[in-house]
Amino acid sequence: MFEVFEKYLTDQAPITSRQVQKLYDHCEEKTIARHGFVLCEGEISPTCFVTKGLLRLYRKDAELNERILKFSRENGWISDRKSYLNGTPSACNICAVEDSKILLWKKHDFNNLLNELPAFRQLMRDLSAKS
Repeated sequence: MFEVFEKYLTDQAPITSRQVQKLYDHCEEKTIARHGFVLCEGEISPTCFVTKGLLRLYRKDAELNERILKFSRENGWISDRKSYLNGTPSACNICAVEDSKILLWKKHDFNNLLNELPAFRQLMRDLSAKS
């Protein structure tokens, strides 16, 4: 699972194998079955990278209709940015549209990695600017 992320990183940024290992040491690998949840409303959002499958970020409106905010497929990132950045409970859910494999990082670990790995920090800034 991590090999997909390693290839993604090395294609996108000048990252050493030691830095890749550091990213791996601080992530959690998860397999999510179709319709399984990565994030449920009320939880604090992690940052996730999809190595296989398809995830969707959605929230429910006042009439309990689902409003899809984002899809993330293989080699894509997904989180509830507001929850993640503010450390507040999410108003959204992240659910697998199909069987999926993900890597996830908690905010504290991810922020430490951004501070320690300048090439990774720049990659994340570039991705943020594009979105």
